[in-house]
Amino acid sequence: MRRKPRPTWAVFCFALWGLQGVHANDKPQPTDPELRSHHPLGGSIGTPFEIRVRGKRLQGVRTVWFEREDVRARVLTVEEIKDSGEQEGDEYYRKRALALLGQDQEEPEFLAVLEIRTSSETPTGLHHFRLAGPTGLSNSLSLHLVDQAVQNEGESPHHRPSQAQEISLPAVVNGTIEEKGELDYYSFEVEAGETLAFQVLSGFDLGVNYWAQTEIRLYEPHESWFGSDRARPLVLKGPRLSWEPIRPRSSWFDRRDFVTQFVLYPLLEHRFEKAGRYLISVGTYLGRSSDNSYQLRIEPARDEIVSRRSIGAFGQPAHADPADWLERDSSTLRQFGSFYRRLGDDRLAELRTRSAAASAAGADDSSPMASVREREPNDSTEVAQELTLPGFAEGRIDSPGDVDRYRFRVAAGQALAVEIETPRLAPPHFSPWLKVLDAEGEVVAQNIYREYGGNGIDPNKTIERKTLHTFEEEGDYWLLVRDLTDHAWGEDFQYRVLVRPQVPHLGRMEVSLGVFSVSSQLIEMTDRLNLKPGESRSLTLVADLEEGFDGGVLVEVDGLPEGMRVQAATPASWSPLLVQGIQYRPPGEHIVDPKSHRPRRQAVTLLLQTDGSIRPTSQPRFLTVRARPMAGNRTGSPITAARIPLLILDSAGITADGRARKEVALAP
Repeated sequence: MRRKPRPTWAVFCFALWGLQGVHANDKPQPTDPELRSHHPLGGSIGTPFEIRVRGKRLQGVRTVWFEREDVRARVLTVEEIKDSGEQEGDEYYRKRALALLGQDQEEPEFLAVLEIRTSSETPTGLHHFRLAGPTGLSNSLSLHLVDQAVQNEGESPHHRPSQAQEISLPAVVNGTIEEKGELDYYSFEVEAGETLAFQVLSGFDLGVNYWAQTEIRLYEPHESWFGSDRARPLVLKGPRLSWEPIRPRSSWFDRRDFVTQFVLYPLLEHRFEKAGRYLISVGTYLGRSSDNSYQLRIEPARDEIVSRRSIGAFGQPAHADPADWLERDSSTLRQFGSFYRRLGDDRLAELRTRSAAASAAGADDSSPMASVREREPNDSTEVAQELTLPGFAEGRIDSPGDVDRYRFRVAAGQALAVEIETPRLAPPHFSPWLKVLDAEGEVVAQNIYREYGGNGIDPNKTIERKTLHTFEEEGDYWLLVRDLTDHAWGEDFQYRVLVRPQVPHLGRMEVSLGVFSVSSQLIEMTDRLNLKPGESRSLTLVADLEEGFDGGVLVEVDGLPEGMRVQAATPASWSPLLVQGIQYRPPGEHIVDPKSHRPRRQAVTLLLQTDGSIRPTSQPRFLTVRARPMAGNRTGSPITAARIPLLILDSAGITADGRARKEVALAP
């Protein structure tokens, strides 16, 4: 019986401090497998299907590794993709994009065919997978599984309205864009008065900043003297395009901003007044992309779709991310989606789990907080509704220019946090503007933050989900809620504002194995560990110190194999990049006090070391990085900061599985 290695862990106690360093722009040449795309993007639960994965350095890959065991897969074939020699326009732009990112080394590409099997117990959503070969573990891609039959794009061309492929509803369709400017048309039948929701998930590669991706349009067939190959676009409510991202990779390594793997996420809803046949087209905005996959879903509109317009609507992760903590939207990493994050009665108790401080005397963080619902008219100080602290103000922007007012009272020196939740629409569709006024009508706080971007002289303003303020004087104050514009309003413009005491705590934490900067982007060098005996790698943990947290942090690395240890190290060269993020501010310029909208961000570096006794492995394992907040003599509960896939190679850079199979292949 093989003895299981005894789990080990390493603990380091430190106070976080500011770091100095240099940019890590010199990137080592990769040797491990790299996955670039796959088609189709997913399939139906319980039905076996195949996917084709494109990538580099895939020769010899034998193992498909999912982060959970509810999906099984195997490699069927791996072949090198022969270059056709054609130099299309897209190829020129692709090479320029790679050169910009410092990734212009010419390498052959490979195509791996995988067989995917699931069971009725497999959860729907995105499942992250990697390929493992003789030289290590690859980056991850995501497979999207649904609980209904999946239709595939047909072999016949359907790039014109008259060629539209007929589909039955509800539908999930796997397709691909093979040529620049291509549009794929599908036709479907609806009943009068039926409301449908249209969503698309894409795996398109942006390549260059601000190249948009998926675009969907609705039409009704139309004949004119030009002929029958025409379609009249429908007038739609809402945009056809959106910058709301899904997370195609493990979110704890997602550090990209408007760069590769950022996807457009259109969600359309339309009520069809007339019964009949209609069309939808799927393409790429500006026609920039080619040879990429999409997954289109059409189904009757439901309240849960309307109320979850972010990653929850389509393409949400199949398993919760243990390191997920989305506290801000416009932080230094430009996070999207936190306006949808639910604010519950347990918000104070939730924050206490990330803090080492005790609850205030006599306070019960788990008890329901006061809540007041707006009553119109409430657009003047005389009719403002009373808000008890801590408590919620709930309402809706009912008309153009509608301003809802609430009154609350504070003590001198009281430090408060104002958080907002917009469950149905978020920026840029609904941009909630919060202002706090004193008795003289002067603005003392608001959720607009101004900073500088680009080359340091371009002013940017952002709507913030959370605002901090310490009130110098006792008295009555007024909270105003409106949309940033005077013309946005309606049923979907709902809000829930929480005014509460500040709780010093650890916010979002990241673990980085190395990044480098290109323009205003931070590019992850790797999202896994492939180590040989005697090798070491630096690991940097960056913590957001929220709401005045000034304590220390206890870091634990769990799941270390025998022959591996963790030690404190001098700051990694990329630490300042992570601390500063992608924001730029000219020296001495502070238009808005950053403490109101930005946490302090500080880092510590650990060194992962292997010795000569460590044994090669054939299957990856997770290293789990956890942190505990410390304040005085108090230590808080452990918080998962990241899980890092680890694969141990032999001294020649070969996995245990790769070496064993090689020996078998050479045997007579």
